[in-house]
Amino acid sequence: MKKEIAELDAKIKTLNFRVKKTDEILQKDDRATLERHRASPESVVTAVTTLEEAIEEKKFAEGEDEEAVQEWAEEFEESVDAGDKCMRQLASKIEQIDRKSKHEAAVFEHKQAIALENEKIERQREAKERAYAEELAFEQKKLGLQQAQKKPTETAGAASNDVKMPKLVITKLDGTPQDWLRFWGQFETQIDKSSAPEVTKFSYLKELLVLKVRNLIDGLPFTAEGYQKAKDLLARRCGKKPVKSWELTFGAYSSCLRSKRGM
Repeated sequence: MKKEIAELDAKIKTLNFRVKKTDEILQKDDRATLERHRASPESVVTAVTTLEEAIEEKKFAEGEDEEAVQEWAEEFEESVDAGDKCMRQLASKIEQIDRKSKHEAAVFEHKQAIALENEKIERQREAKERAYAEELAFEQKKLGLQQAQKKPTETAGAASNDVKMPKLVITKLDGTPQDWLRFWGQFETQIDKSSAPEVTKFSYLKELLVLKVRNLIDGLPFTAEGYQKAKDLLARRCGKKPVKSWELTFGAYSSCLRSKRGM
């Protein structure tokens, strides 16, 4: 039994040494170091408990009474309690570090999400500015063409014998099916069939729509493809498929014949 008691004394000294180093270890935020230090007193406490139980059993076997054995065991209880407290402190510190790491990771992810959203908003703003700049450039080009058309040409007056033809004016489309045939007939003849670039025609089309109708096509790209899509969309929403100019002429001619027959 003397050998076991000597071994127990050595374990108790080792445990006390580990416990004294705990305060120093707790000051560090190194999780790996804390985990290693927690494992050390844990193994020593287990060894102390095992030796203590073995010695107690031998003491009882040699005839010592319970009070004497209890008094002997109390000499080691303080060291064991200190070891248990040390392990709890280390476990608490490790848990605190884990919570902090999770919080920092969540904050980082949140900041990343905000940065991505801001980048998305910035790209959308830049795209809108580019679209606005392109539309403004086309508007300026169109204005230049209009001003150029107003200038007298060298041959205009001679051929017409100074007779000025009235300038056709297209009233804005109000979005009703009843107004669609009138609008499309005028727009197709004067603008859609002209040799102007598609984007210029698109600009004219936007100007000749009331606000609620223009809102239907404002989201389309300011391109030739966008112009075609705008015409298709307006035809579906505001009326039937765009009629050709010869259909309008034939309809007017038929109406005139019917009026003459009724006279």
